[in-house]
Amino acid sequence: MKTFTQQFVITDNILFKEKMLNWVNQFGIFCFLDSCDFDKNHQQFEWILAASAKEELAITDVSSFLELDSFLKKQSAPVYGHFSYDLKNIMAGNADAASDGFGFGYFFVPAILIQFKNNTITITGEEDNIFNQINEYTVDDIKSIVEDSLQPLQSKEEYLAAIIKIKQHIQEGDCYELNYCMKYAGSVQQFNVVNAYLELTKISPVPFASLYKKEGLYCMCASPERYIKIDGDTIISQPIKGTAKRYAGDELQDAMDKLALYESIKDRTENVMTVDLVRNDLSRICEAGSVKVSELFGIYSFATVHQMISTVQGKLKKDTSIVEIIQATFPMASMTGAPKKKVMELIDESETNGRGLFSGSIGYISPNG
Repeated sequence: MKTFTQQFVITDNILFKEKMLNWVNQFGIFCFLDSCDFDKNHQQFEWILAASAKEELAITDVSSFLELDSFLKKQSAPVYGHFSYDLKNIMAGNADAASDGFGFGYFFVPAILIQFKNNTITITGEEDNIFNQINEYTVDDIKSIVEDSLQPLQSKEEYLAAIIKIKQHIQEGDCYELNYCMKYAGSVQQFNVVNAYLELTKISPVPFASLYKKEGLYCMCASPERYIKIDGDTIISQPIKGTAKRYAGDELQDAMDKLALYESIKDRTENVMTVDLVRNDLSRICEAGSVKVSELFGIYSFATVHQMISTVQGKLKKDTSIVEIIQATFPMASMTGAPKKKVMELIDESETNGRGLFSGSIGYISPNG
């Protein structure tokens, strides 16, 4: 089938984005990646939408995970998708591992690709009227009705008991730090996922936002954190450890908290432990002596918080595959702890509800890796 690539200049990115996301919701699969206007000069795109799968690879076990490299080699364009946190289980050889409805991982070749940069829309697809379809689409303004607000899926007593046990493991030298997560759940009538995503990124614009749909399931992501980026033979990771509140309207207090975060011994200690863990991960796949910390304890300000972000990079060994890179670096250090292998065992013991896609990663992989 013939493929069309067209470019259009738009004057209202926000309105077009809203119409486009409502329009694309008709498809069973789409991946929207949004930089929310951060660092326009260094982004390949300001946002990108991939929709409708021409080809796909669902990671269901270790053998299908190992097929990822051959799947990528067959493609002439980027693939889009995710790795769930639970991928760690099948990488460790646990054949009985379970995940949520998103599965351990999934990647697809989109039939429709829409990119935006510098007020220009580039659309690639098998129809030549996609731009008109979007512009003529009626925006769904149905309001979500919250029935039950978000509540933790464990009691305060259960939470405190888990924390006490984790502190004991730290005191006994089993680990140095552990990222403990807990689930919340609620219920909503006629949930308007597009409006919710747009409101989320309006309140908290971040460089790595995403709206992701896979067969009736949605993930809304407002993350400031990059797991990995590969550019040629260079790989970088930017772990976050250390957070301080923003004070809108109080510049002095805001500046004081930003400085306090930078000088915080507790946050620096956590951050440097995570950086060392990333250095260790990258050293397994990078040339000897090439792994370095290009920024340590960088303070970045977002709409609601200041974050302490460090950048670690290295030069990949020749012919290192995507599978080998994921095996060496996933899950990300900031969402596990140190030492990683032991900490992941302790997380499985202490967290009762499983993580699924949460603290996994959403993104794309180009044909060149």
